[in-house]
Amino acid sequence: MLAGATKVIASKVVKKQQINKSDNKGTITIARCGLASGVDGPRFFLVKGEKIDRATFTGDFAAKHDAPLGSKVIATPNAYMTDMVWNEMSKAFAGGVRDLPVICEYPELWMVITLDGFGSHLQPEALQVFSDHKILVVKEEGDTSHVCQAYDKDVAKEDKRHHRSLLHMIRLEIDMVDQWTLVLVANKASKCL
Repeated sequence: MLAGATKVIASKVVKKQQINKSDNKGTITIARCGLASGVDGPRFFLVKGEKIDRATFTGDFAAKHDAPLGSKVIATPNAYMTDMVWNEMSKAFAGGVRDLPVICEYPELWMVITLDGFGSHLQPEALQVFSDHKILVVKEEGDTSHVCQAYDKDVAKEDKRHHRSLLHMIRLEIDMVDQWTLVLVANKASKCL
């Protein structure tokens, strides 16, 4: 055996085994919306942390990174959607949707938006924000198969495939991909869809 070729992949003294991947030090959640016409609405990137500690992601993220109006990076305890995060997001989300082309020309008319089956989407505070912006929220049933959830059936799979291809190209250039790199890659990939 060659020196340095031995790699420990598990230990009987450790109850939970985890893979140590040197090329990924973070995870993010992406929430985005768009119109059937192909126009992109605001994008939200949830990162792990108590606050956004990089100047690149504070202030007007949309203008700095050519993202749709209302797009934001939000710090959460675990980079996942929670009721509190959804309540915070709903303000920028509803405002961003009402500012989209054509929709902004008819502020007096109500619009309908379909959300996936995630339970937080029914938070009363968030629903009130959407109602104040004349947006009726229709939520897909959460406990159904992907066949009943239009986005998850085909579009989400294609989105993830596209994101992975861009991430592969980034990995060829840099040694470690952290959550901040993931935000930039995801934003870029979403513009190309």
